[in-house]
Amino acid sequence: MSWNIETGMFDFNNDLKFQKIWWEFSVYQNIKNRFNYEVGLSGGTGDKLVPPSEEFLTGGIRTIPGTFYEEYSALQYLRLKLKQNILFYQATFFETYFTTGYFLNGFWSEPEIEWNYKDFINSFYVGLTLNSSFGPIETGWGITAGNGLIKANSRLFLSIGYPLQ
Repeated sequence: MSWNIETGMFDFNNDLKFQKIWWEFSVYQNIKNRFNYEVGLSGGTGDKLVPPSEEFLTGGIRTIPGTFYEEYSALQYLRLKLKQNILFYQATFFETYFTTGYFLNGFWSEPEIEWNYKDFINSFYVGLTLNSSFGPIETGWGITAGNGLIKANSRLFLSIGYPLQ
């Protein structure tokens, strides 16, 4: 579990400060070193003074499969993640996993949330991951079901190395 809070100042003349908070809670279960399950819930919020450059970025293979990396920004977000990795080949220097995932994302541009089912978007992911001593190589296909903001689409992904965070 992680919990973060950030405060910043973007107008030194008027002493204007903004605050944003984000958190993530994930549970992992490994069954017989062959099946790995992950369930995660994360969210974030900011006040009205958060500048556009400090909003939360979302999109891509880790958050909304079927969209480009960090394609969207929001002042608030809520995400449910369900992932499953199945080990199907293991050798001395690498392991190969079949990965499936489901992501439910909601994000808003205003500090006040008006709950509407059209604010949420479903994404599905299927891929192969090769974990080696040099880092992971992952390829997969993501599908995003559309809502009022995002059109339904799909993307093919190739990820080499560890994510930069």
